[in-house]
Amino acid sequence: MARKRYEHLQKPSVSGFYYRRLVSHRPAHQVTSNQVLLYSSIAGGAAAATTIASFYPIYLCQTIVSSHAGSLRKAKFSSLFGCARVIQKEFGPRGFYTGFLSVTASVTMNRSVYFGVYDFFKKLYDAESSIFRFAGGLMSTTVAGFVAYPMETIGRRMAVNSIHNQPSSFNDTIKQILTTYGFSGLYRGSLVNVLRSFGGALLLVLHDDIYEIMMKYYLTIHGR
Repeated sequence: MARKRYEHLQKPSVSGFYYRRLVSHRPAHQVTSNQVLLYSSIAGGAAAATTIASFYPIYLCQTIVSSHAGSLRKAKFSSLFGCARVIQKEFGPRGFYTGFLSVTASVTMNRSVYFGVYDFFKKLYDAESSIFRFAGGLMSTTVAGFVAYPMETIGRRMAVNSIHNQPSSFNDTIKQILTTYGFSGLYRGSLVNVLRSFGGALLLVLHDDIYEIMMKYYLTIHGR
């Protein structure tokens, strides 16, 4: 098949080219399905953790601004910059990393499962069909969202509680959620994530298909 002609041209994965090189130097055809799951999960998780660590203050401000409305929003959190000023004034630099560990754990788990399951699916079934790969992408995004969503919920609640001077430790936040909403409170709003998983699955499939089209064009131009 066409893919076999250029499989030696290793693409930089969206889950982190350097992280993939860090965890495996073996050629793709020598890597088993289980190793693909392991390597891709590590690469996806490491890349996600690096990204969220670099941009967490922006993520925190966006979460706080989007969680407020009406007069409270106008008074304090009318913009990202306004929110940043409030956090700096009331809590100092440490305030920008409220809930950091919970959110980082959530994002790391999400992307580990997201890329690991998808690459495992492709390796295991050697998926050539876009529809087949879309099914694999949908499965990976749905499972990833289900696994990581409780930690994401806790991290968001910790951020909002800290702004309102309410108990915002990890244990206090879990207790508050379970007392108020029960265990299902950890998954409040998760249906939106399931719907968004269609977009995530489409992204994975389009990434592969566009890459293949570009490689075919490259090989045609260079006569390979």
